[in-house]
Amino acid sequence: LAKKLDTVNRESGCEDLALWKQSIVNHLYWTTASTPDANLDLMEAKWKSLVNQAQDVHKHGTQVFPSRLHPPL
Repeated sequence: LAKKLDTVNRESGCEDLALWKQSIVNHLYWTTASTPDANLDLMEAKWKSLVNQAQDVHKHGTQVFPSRLHPPL
């Protein structure tokens, strides 16, 4: 994933993506590691919550993962 993000950053010139790279990689790991029963709906909702996090939105509008689990950063 990190290499693909580097490629997209190089090809698109999106410097903001480089700032988020490690967080994106960590979020993917957290999504899978924190869902031991492999609930695909929950994993999808957790993964998509990254987009909300990047926009400072903390309510996700899904039944399976309605809001962030951590306190404000």
